[in-house]
Amino acid sequence: MKNKNTYLASALLASTLNFALSPLQAACHNLSGAYVGIGLGSNVAGNVLYSAAENGNDIFKSTDAIKGFLGGIIIGAQKEAGPLVLGAELVTAYSTAHASKKIGGRAFSADQGLSVEIGARFGLKVADTNQLYFRLGAENTEFKHKVPVDGVATGIDTKAKKRMTGLLLGVGFEGQVTDSFMLGIEFRHTMYAEEKLKLKGTIPPIVEATDRFKPTVSAVMVRLLYKMS
Repeated sequence: MKNKNTYLASALLASTLNFALSPLQAACHNLSGAYVGIGLGSNVAGNVLYSAAENGNDIFKSTDAIKGFLGGIIIGAQKEAGPLVLGAELVTAYSTAHASKKIGGRAFSADQGLSVEIGARFGLKVADTNQLYFRLGAENTEFKHKVPVDGVATGIDTKAKKRMTGLLLGVGFEGQVTDSFMLGIEFRHTMYAEEKLKLKGTIPPIVEATDRFKPTVSAVMVRLLYKMS
């Protein structure tokens, strides 16, 4: 239900943006060119899978929402090809997204940090000056994962800082405000592969525990771009 409400809110905002931009776009007809800009938004959905295994058997497993704000710098270029608009982008962003959960006497937490994303955009022109587009890319993100060990494996520091690469999918709406400025909104969803942390207890009986960490993150970003050519 939360994801459905997010999609509906994004669609409503895109429609409002299209209506608001219409009077300003009379002289704008060319979407081709290189551009730079900024993006501001929020991680509105997503979750982190936490689980732990002792001697090969899962002993607990849970998920928790990861949410926060994000902002970034966008560099890209696009070219019209008939009714299509094809482009590529490099996006560097920082997120304050945080998730935490206490299960089995252990406090799990995850924080998202700096990310770098490279991807392609496939757009369809709408009324000459706007486009609806689909994004496909790869995002490399820093995650901090912390598990204070007080139950399954003792005496081990399980703080970990990892850069993880995930598949990014997105949809967006973008329009030219003037010949030089573009304004848009984008919904993006990134899926990361599972990471494992191996731990060993320091008191008898010696046990081996495995923490599994798998985030997925969904975000909405408003983008303001300056077209250089």
